[in-house]
Amino acid sequence: MCFRTALILTSPICRLDFAVEKFLDESNARTGVLISSIIMTLEVFFFFFTFTNSFLSTQMSSETNWVFNHRFAYALMFFAYLWLFTISFMIRHGKKISHVVFTFAIVNSLIVSIFFSVYISIADYIQGEQIFVFVTIAVLISTLFFIKPYVAIILITFDFALFYIAMLKSPIGVSLATNSNLPVLYILLVCVHGLRYRNFLKIAENAVKMSHISRYDALTETKNRYALKQDVQNFYNHEIILMMTDVDNFKVINDKNGHEKGDEILKSFALMLKENFEEESCYRYGGDEFMIVLPSEKLDEFKKSVEKCYEEKFNFNFSGGYVIGKPNSLGDFEQLMIQADANLYKAKENGKNQVYCN
Repeated sequence: MCFRTALILTSPICRLDFAVEKFLDESNARTGVLISSIIMTLEVFFFFFTFTNSFLSTQMSSETNWVFNHRFAYALMFFAYLWLFTISFMIRHGKKISHVVFTFAIVNSLIVSIFFSVYISIADYIQGEQIFVFVTIAVLISTLFFIKPYVAIILITFDFALFYIAMLKSPIGVSLATNSNLPVLYILLVCVHGLRYRNFLKIAENAVKMSHISRYDALTETKNRYALKQDVQNFYNHEIILMMTDVDNFKVINDKNGHEKGDEILKSFALMLKENFEEESCYRYGGDEFMIVLPSEKLDEFKKSVEKCYEEKFNFNFSGGYVIGKPNSLGDFEQLMIQADANLYKAKENGKNQVYCN
């Protein structure tokens, strides 16, 4: 059952929704910061421990290669996870990092971990000790990060194949128990990753759906005031165009024709705004009032969009008022809103069906 589930999830052509992809990246970034910190600390400790070990050893000349190889392995792990830590830290602090770049950093760290675990575990295996490092890394590949199952299966398969080949070439060879246990562990880890990924994907999709519901107006499918509250910091220290706009005589239309007709007009009005301005810049502020926020360098495009709206024929008229300013705080942004609202009322006083800026 679980093997069938894992196979279903291995399709490389499956493309995730951008919002779901972002949710997974944020989760992986949290894990990346924590795990990278732990692994880098351990590698630094063991790197310097080799110096202490060499100093105390009476067979230092015969162990020179062993010490050098271990130091190289620890250093390689440190720098692989330093890169992962850096990218994870940037994502955690709001920096835009490509999903492909982040995934590559994760895979790169895991590949380095595979070579590290095989090297350490084979040395332990030859000496008759447990292959703890190999098993640990294999489990981490399966359970640590939420990467696409086909990528995880390739990594797990490569890990087991490399370790098995190394055991075959070792002086001890492969025991009967190992021949039996490795395939069982392999199948178990593949199934575990497939099921964890599927379950977390459902969580991610539900979280994205709930986020959309909380940020978008159900009637007009434009961003709502809660979304504006979340987005407002993005406008700080940037010169912006802020327009307040609404449908002329909307209350009369509602009272005369009923709320259903009013809802149809609101949806048409919102669609017009989204089609002529950037969809992500449109907010339903309340009732029939909407807000447009754009960077000031798009002023010419903004004016052309306004003209285009008035050239098209609709079963309603609308007015708007806009200002240009550079808010440095929430108070500054609210002042721009007040000024834009005042310009909207000025447009109404001038005869409606126009956009005004003093």
